[in-house]
Amino acid sequence: MSSTVLLVLPACMLPFFVGQNTLQIITLAGIYAIAAQGLNLLVGFNGQISFCQGALFGLGFYTTAFCMQGLGLPIWLSLPLAGVTAAAVGMIFALPSRFGTLPLALATMLAHLVISRALVLWVGKGNPPPFQAAVLSANVSYFMVLALLLLSILALHSLLATRHGRAMLAVRQDSLRAALLGIRPSAVRALAFSVCCFHAGVAGGLLSLTPGGMIQHNYGLQTMAALLFIVIAGGMGRLSGPLLGAGLALALSVGISYVYGRPLANLDLGAGQLPEGVGSGLWGLLILLFILFSSGGLAAFIDHLYERWRAWPFPPEVIRNGNPGR
Repeated sequence: MSSTVLLVLPACMLPFFVGQNTLQIITLAGIYAIAAQGLNLLVGFNGQISFCQGALFGLGFYTTAFCMQGLGLPIWLSLPLAGVTAAAVGMIFALPSRFGTLPLALATMLAHLVISRALVLWVGKGNPPPFQAAVLSANVSYFMVLALLLLSILALHSLLATRHGRAMLAVRQDSLRAALLGIRPSAVRALAFSVCCFHAGVAGGLLSLTPGGMIQHNYGLQTMAALLFIVIAGGMGRLSGPLLGAGLALALSVGISYVYGRPLANLDLGAGQLPEGVGSGLWGLLILLFILFSSGGLAAFIDHLYERWRAWPFPPEVIRNGNPGR
């Protein structure tokens, strides 16, 4: 948490040192980090899994566009409505969570298919109006994404400090023991899943307001795979994990863009330069490599380097055993 606060000032100064195209793609990485924060709560702190984040991402995208362009609602009302809509739709498919983790995972796979198909039918009928231009400038959208990302981190930090957050951790460790202690695992899973869906809806809404956003309306498995990669590569169960994972995904996507000769402004963190199956397979392969060789993600790797620096020139075990070593 403290390391996140230390990054606020440099992040606020960033727009004065980078170009507009670079700022747009950094903003896109921040949007993915917001969606990944919700997924990290579900996966890292509650031990569940969801495969419908990409579809809920798209639902938030279209809901915000419809509220603003179709209903004429302001931004401050459209974004929360996008999050609430995604959470409400997600909760319909979260009903099997009372039976455990596997039924919830299967229900979210069904949710992805249903929501994706519904969005295709909705857009095919001309609703919402076609997207012609970005609503916000690059600087305004960057600071809005930055503010909401910090708000998300603070809100999740506060939630985890409450009895509800401790109940999530208890259910993740042992749902049967948690039930014996008077915790309702189904209610805890539903709470974590609703917060996860809310983050996805808000992130999708922010994307509809951002220059260089998801104009191609990519809300398939490729986006879901990218979000899972951000959570796992950054470090599950760490609030700083999605920030680190989004930064790594940004670096990888920049590399892909240069290989394919695509402009930075058109970059998609879902590896949009690649075909749908190839992009999803790439993120899936990277997820597998992290699970096999670095299950703690970048956050654990940074902690390891910090321990070695503190203990130098002695082994890190000296610090862990209580000996200052220096």
